[in-house]
This record gives sequence, C-alpha cells and structure tokens, in this order.
Amino acid sequence: MTTPYNPDEEMAKMTGQGQTNKTTTPPPSETREAQPLNQDDAIILKDTKDDFDRTAVPSGMYDAIIDQSNFDFDKNGKPQVTFVEKITGPAQEGRMIWIRCAARSYPAAAITLKKLLTRSQKPDAKGEYHSIIESVDTAKPFDEKGFCDSGIAIGAENRLNIGIGKPWTKRNDDGSTTVVPTNKVKDILYPTSGTKFIK
Repeated sequence: MTTPYNPDEEMAKMTGQGQTNKTTTPPPSETREAQPLNQDDAIILKDTKDDFDRTAVPSGMYDAIIDQSNFDFDKNGKPQVTFVEKITGPAQEGRMIWIRCAARSYPAAAITLKKLLTRSQKPDAKGEYHSIIESVDTAKPFDEKGFCDSGIAIGAENRLNIGIGKPWTKRNDDGSTTVVPTNKVKDILYPTSGTKFIK
C-alpha cells in the first residue's frame, strides 16, 4: 500500500524543518562578500583600453602562453576551439594572437589542433614540462566543449612563428573603409625553456 502524498511533509523534508543537526549560515557580516574589498590591485576604468590592440604584430618568432581556450561553432555550424595566446617575448609582450581550430570542417585545422596540443606544454608540481595532449584521450572522438570546460590548456607555453596573413577591410563610422593587415600563425613550436619532447 502506498503512502498518500502530503505536501507539508514533502516541504519539511526539502527545507530541513524538524531536523536537529541543521547547519547554520553565518550572518552576512561574517561572509566574504560582506567584507570590504582590498583595492591594492583595483582597475581604474577611465584608464583602461576599450579593446585589445588588434593591429598585426611584425613577422617573427614569439614565446607565448595560452590565455584562453573557447568553445563555439564555425560558419558550418560545427564545433571549434579558439585559442587566445598571449605573447610573452622577446618583443610585443602582452599582445594577443587568436588561433581558430575548426577541425571538423578543415583537415588543415585538425593538423594545427594536434600540433598545438602536442607542442604546447605546462609544468607540473615538480617543474617538469608535459604536453597538453598527454591529458587528452586521443583514441576517442575529440570533445571540443569538454576540452574547453576542463581548462587544461590554460597556462601552457609554446613558441609561435607568426607571419602576416590576408588583410581584411574594416568599415569606419564615417562610411569609409580601411585595409587592416592581420597575423597568421605559420607554425607552433615547443617552448624554449623546460621542453620535454614527445617520442
């Protein structure tokens, strides 16, 4: 025989009423959100740039670190990963380079993705460098969203051979147009320090 549904009883179960070992929430004054913010590293919005510097960096070899790996869809509606790399030297420090890998749509993008995962490395707790691909199951279909959500690529170092790519035409507010040069990543190499080569 089934017990008849009692909404009051169900609500008491969900809210924990009648339980003796209830955890208490600290008053708002004791929570982290209520504490005054430390302003030592606060930003001043009027001094902050409106956008990244998107002008092309000069052709050359640059050390870089993966700052972001973002999941989205390409123009064919297929999943892709966009890596945002921050240049760390020897020049153009802090500049951003975007590497879009639509591996399901373009075979060349699949090669770029594998090269980036193999040659981008990050140190473990002992300071030994390991390629990102060691954290990916290469025998299974690559899960772009799961990879980006895991964040395993963030902080990995590599070296980029950057050239000048196909320029694009930017439409200005006054209706005129400007031809803007872009960068193209010609190759992705192992980082210069702490490299552990895959055999």
